[in-house]
Amino acid sequence: MTNQGCSYNLSKSSHFKLKTLSTSILLALLGFNHQYATAEEAEADLEKIVVTGQKYMRTLQEVPASVSVFNAEKIENLDVDDFSEILFETANVQSTPNGFNIRGIDNQNVSGAGNSNLASVYIDEAPIPHRLMVAGISTWDISQVEIYRGPQSTIQGRNSLAGAVAMTSQAPAHEWGGKYRLELGQNGQQEGAIAIGGGLVEDQLAFRFSGEKESFDGFNFNPTRNENADFIDNELYRLKFLYTPSALPDLSLQLSFTRTENTLGDDAVNALENGQSFETRVITNNDPQQTTTTGDIVSLLANYDINDIWRMSAVSTHTDVNILWLDYDDDNSPIDGGTRYFDEDNKTFTQELRFSFEYEKLNGVIGAYYFKQDVPSSFGGNTRFRLSSVGVSAPFFQSQFGLDADTANFVVAQYAQFDPAILRQDATTQQDITTQAIFTDFTYSINDKWDVFAGVRWDKETQENESAQVFSIVNIASIPDPSLYPAPLNTLIAGINQQLVANVENANQSIPLVDTSFTEVIPKVGLSYHWSNDVSTSFTLQEGYRSGGVGVNNARANVYQFTPEFTTNYEFSFRSSWLNDELFVNANVFYLDWKDQQVNVQLSENSFDSEVINAGASTVKGFELEINYDVTTNLSSYVSVGLAKSEFTDFTIVIPGEQSDTVFDLAGRSFADAPEWTATSGFVYKGDSGLFANVSMNYADSSPAETNPFRRGLREGDEQFDLQNDSRTLFNAQLGYEWATFGVYLVGKNIFDKQYEALAPFGAGQRVSRVNLGEPRQLSISLRGKF
Repeated sequence: MTNQGCSYNLSKSSHFKLKTLSTSILLALLGFNHQYATAEEAEADLEKIVVTGQKYMRTLQEVPASVSVFNAEKIENLDVDDFSEILFETANVQSTPNGFNIRGIDNQNVSGAGNSNLASVYIDEAPIPHRLMVAGISTWDISQVEIYRGPQSTIQGRNSLAGAVAMTSQAPAHEWGGKYRLELGQNGQQEGAIAIGGGLVEDQLAFRFSGEKESFDGFNFNPTRNENADFIDNELYRLKFLYTPSALPDLSLQLSFTRTENTLGDDAVNALENGQSFETRVITNNDPQQTTTTGDIVSLLANYDINDIWRMSAVSTHTDVNILWLDYDDDNSPIDGGTRYFDEDNKTFTQELRFSFEYEKLNGVIGAYYFKQDVPSSFGGNTRFRLSSVGVSAPFFQSQFGLDADTANFVVAQYAQFDPAILRQDATTQQDITTQAIFTDFTYSINDKWDVFAGVRWDKETQENESAQVFSIVNIASIPDPSLYPAPLNTLIAGINQQLVANVENANQSIPLVDTSFTEVIPKVGLSYHWSNDVSTSFTLQEGYRSGGVGVNNARANVYQFTPEFTTNYEFSFRSSWLNDELFVNANVFYLDWKDQQVNVQLSENSFDSEVINAGASTVKGFELEINYDVTTNLSSYVSVGLAKSEFTDFTIVIPGEQSDTVFDLAGRSFADAPEWTATSGFVYKGDSGLFANVSMNYADSSPAETNPFRRGLREGDEQFDLQNDSRTLFNAQLGYEWATFGVYLVGKNIFDKQYEALAPFGAGQRVSRVNLGEPRQLSISLRGKF
């Protein structure tokens, strides 16, 4: 369960699907009686965990990159149902209401501009669109999650400047078996899941089916609509086939079909004073706030062992994701007239061919990659925005027109009936992206002590964009009438009115198809030293890359281009095992230098007259420390600590004016939603008698809620100027007992009921301010088993 919501007013169809799934689980429980150990095998030795997210197989201890791995057993021990919950358990990775960040870098952007993401998520090597990731990615029947911190541009290419996440679902096996889970909890929590598979043709064809149904009332309530607000109604179905033809024993083919359906409410609540938001957890919008996301993911993986040294792999993927909301209440209020709509289709096809090799001293991968994405969308509706966000504020009038404070405040007061303005928009966009790449990554053992490793990627990206949009001011009749004021106020108010109307009219336009392309070479080089068989250190110098793009200046109705941005990442890593591989201590220390960041620049007083240019610079520095210790055969423990200190070193926003420019210098500020310190720790106990216990803690310190608070017309010293997201320390626990074929568990999330603001109050330009609150304590009972 994530900090999202969903109404428990389930349809008959939803009830039937959950009932069918539950019945299947119970039949499986009654029909099979294979042994299910009371204490499952201990978590795989870190020395033996194989990671594949960097395109060829290596053990976790051999990888210099900073990576956290969650295998199927660890996911089950933590009772994490969703990708976002795994992020809470990872140092220097933060789950946010709008996505996630790695080392303080948001997966979308940190400087407010650009077309490409900064971190990617892959399921069975298929890239997952951001909106599907936000809707929720289930971890049911996932065999491994690998979270890579730091640039992965050499291997992954686009959208991996901050890092990448590789998720792999459970592969089919020829031996028949499966697993199931039923969970019931507070606030209408109901979850049912099953996975089953086996051989269809002896030693040649096997399948695996998995399905999950999840519903949840939520924690928040809407008295205006008399319904739960943050409801969840999610479904997942996956069917996989494994084909190993006897005529070609070195060939394996794995085909995967995944279908996801997610219906979510809004998880923010009205921001009230004196902590009342936590006590009431209410929202008051009169129109619905519901998002529906559907996704189809197809993946075909072919492996062929050419000989004992070389392997050929071919991966084809296709994703088709639709996100839809209609009559969505955008102003958050019980007042009519503030709804919007959004309809986007994201179709992505990828093809990768790679050859991995493993000689005595040299191992690595050589590959070629093709990416094609087609994203048409339509959106619009009514949006309320505060006039202060477009320059109608006393400080702005004083600096731009030389007014004294009293006169400036008087002029602003005349717009009270018009504030907020209601802007109507209807728009369509079309974006096509094509990427072609050739890459290699390899490690060469110079001798028993020294290894050198390197990688390089040639990447060419082509973008095609077109758009059309129409704007109008809905409540234009409420704008002050200049004829009612004496000179010279009538001239000033007339000028303000004229500028506001002109800004909107100038944004009406249709931009024909435009295209641009970027070609880059992205290098990586490093050196490792093996102090012993159990201790090694490495140093990596690597470039991170984010592609450029094409933008439209709404005011001038012209198209412009901005160039890629780059990071240089310096990283030192330490890998060690102690006490006969019962204790592992791993660490990474990094410094990232970010140049030519894509920032939005306003070219005139018209707020629509803006373009993206490459002008920003920043740094991120810190470390990760991870310790895993098997105390006894029954007790294991872990702790991880992360520091990621981000800072803009050059980020200036200039708004031109008639008399003087308004300058906002953001240098010295850290990235939004980026806590510096994060930590997680816990233990797992599996007794010989069947007793099971897991207790975990995760911590994140406070972080700024936005990069540029000046955009809301505020100044330093104002009460709402620099809002902070709260720090939080959360404790989760799972206690249970395991019999021969199943186990029963009491699950507690946030067991001490910590209250915190996950996302500080927002809503600039909206009638009602909202805040994202952390989830309160949630208790449930879970039944899990295997057959």
